[in-house]
Amino acid sequence: MSPDRLTCLVPTYNRPEFLRRLFLFYQQFPLPCSFLIADSSEPAAKVENQAIIQDARHTLDITYRHFNVDLTTKCSQALQQVQTPYVVLCADDDYLLPLALQHCVEFLEDHPDYSVAQGIMAIVNRPGKPPYATAGYSLEDEDAITRCRKMFRFNFTTFYGINRTANLRSNFQITTTNIDCAHSHFFPELMLSQLSVIRGRVKVLPEIFYLHEEHDANFARTPKVSDPSRAIELEQQFRACLSSQYEPLGVSRTQAEQLVQKWYGLLPGLGLTQSDQFMLRSLRRFLNRTWRQVMNLVAKDGTVYRRSLRAADWSGQEAAWQEAIHLMTTFPKGISLTEVATKRAA
Repeated sequence: MSPDRLTCLVPTYNRPEFLRRLFLFYQQFPLPCSFLIADSSEPAAKVENQAIIQDARHTLDITYRHFNVDLTTKCSQALQQVQTPYVVLCADDDYLLPLALQHCVEFLEDHPDYSVAQGIMAIVNRPGKPPYATAGYSLEDEDAITRCRKMFRFNFTTFYGINRTANLRSNFQITTTNIDCAHSHFFPELMLSQLSVIRGRVKVLPEIFYLHEEHDANFARTPKVSDPSRAIELEQQFRACLSSQYEPLGVSRTQAEQLVQKWYGLLPGLGLTQSDQFMLRSLRRFLNRTWRQVMNLVAKDGTVYRRSLRAADWSGQEAAWQEAIHLMTTFPKGISLTEVATKRAA
């Protein structure tokens, strides 16, 4: 696959240790793509990141840009600079496997009615626990509203898959324009998942393509809403935005609002405060997630909530898989300048 077909967008913030570890892997197992680093680090980390990238440019095609905005807005602005037809996001502490990445791009090339192609996302490096495959399943219904309903019932992340650049750029623009992304990462993620299935079908290939490391510095460990007093306001922004996106599908505004209310609305008429209602919504999501875990044991439609990994999942990618696991377990906090100096001295 020609590298002018795909860009890997890597957002980073004050974590040069992880960026250094990331490029150590990709220098051994190059991705068939160019890289765009979207950095929002403070001055000291910014300088260190630029030095890491300069070293890696001897073997990798890397563009560096600095932004002073929140994560979602940063990705939106960075996507304006992507010139390839396909794009994939990769966190600075995660890894993509090259062969699976290539298979996903080839699938999109052959299937223009699909908006996203991805493989299995593996959650790794949990102390004392084995890796596992997280949620993911193909959404191949012809009707977009049916795909949206399924995504609501069993939400999973699609913006870390391989996306058509024009689609993902538009999805981020819509999200950042209509939702206050500086105060929540939860509602933007929901919005982006829904928009991906509005744009087209989603394919999940039966091979690992993304390794996600669990640790205390994960962005997902931050609060879903930074200011709880604004939780209801942010949810209303999300609902209004999603309703407006259903209308072009042939659904009236009233019908669209009714669908979003049914799927994502608060619990009305119970005499509860807004904070209480938001807590109940969180409880409802927890119960739904638990129910899906149970149903996953007997599912017949390919839906996967979570399962143990099998050797077949990384078949043909054994060397890359093993090296990624090695780096994550050997350097769980990334590779510091001190460790680089120690290695050179040895």
